[in-house]
Amino acid sequence: MGLPVLPNVTADEYLAFENSSDTKHEYFDGVIVAMAGTSFNHNFIFANLIDEIHLFLKDKKCNVFGSELRVATPFFSSYMYPDLIIVCDDLERQESKFDTLTNPSVIIEIMS
Repeated sequence: MGLPVLPNVTADEYLAFENSSDTKHEYFDGVIVAMAGTSFNHNFIFANLIDEIHLFLKDKKCNVFGSELRVATPFFSSYMYPDLIIVCDDLERQESKFDTLTNPSVIIEIMS
């Protein structure tokens, strides 16, 4: 991850900032963190994982998504863009935020 950009902001302030930004940022307990770029190895691992997971989920009521969907968790105040997200059953989104998922079944972060 990158360096913190704005400390001690509310979740609503983060969402307003993120919606007007050209780059993605994550939010952890009041701190907005710029996302780092990815490497060749990261992209290689991502491509292989998404292919394998997609094949594994065939004929199951689950879908795999990449890091363009933001995830909100009820466990603590955060918004993140995991590398891969598996969702089983229907997608649940945060009210009025169509790109924020609230019911991931599995979150995968590539540590390359």
